[in-house]
Parts: sequence; structure tokens; C-alpha cells
Amino acid sequence: FWIKNKNSYKVVFIDPKGTSQSDYISKVEYFEKLFYTNGKSNLFDFKNIKVSFDLYLITDDINNVPEKYQSYWLNANDFSFLSSVS
Repeated sequence: FWIKNKNSYKVVFIDPKGTSQSDYISKVEYFEKLFYTNGKSNLFDFKNIKVSFDLYLITDDINNVPEKYQSYWLNANDFSFLSSVS
């Protein structure tokens, strides 16, 4: 998904497959390598447009997810993040 607010865009990657379908840890690690610096989301500038990226994974049971990765997980009913654009 992408969300626009004036000259800011937020690109949101959502993976609804849960913890059992693929290696979510690799997805998070590579996402952080591409879009994070020192644990914070990068803000990219392109032709006077600011672009940020988010990753969300969806699961029914976050209890089995290591603490480091829990901030990326949502349950199927939690989509409040769509209202916030950097």
C-alpha cells in the first residue's frame, strides 16, 4: 500500500501469511537493512517528496514471536497504522 499526505508518502508492506508460511525473521532483517539506520526508519527525499517505509506482518498469535520482532506484528483486526503518515 502507499499513503499520501501533501508531499509525504508512506509505503507499507503487509505480509498476511503468519509465522508458519515463511521465514519472517529474514524478511524483517532485510527490511531493516534496506530502510532503517541505527534502529530508526529512514526518510528518503526524491524530487521534493519525502518517502518512508513500514513493514507489518499479520498473525493470530503474537505470543510465539521473539520480542525483537513483535513491533512488526499486528493481529488481523489491528489496522490503525494506516491513519499515520510521516
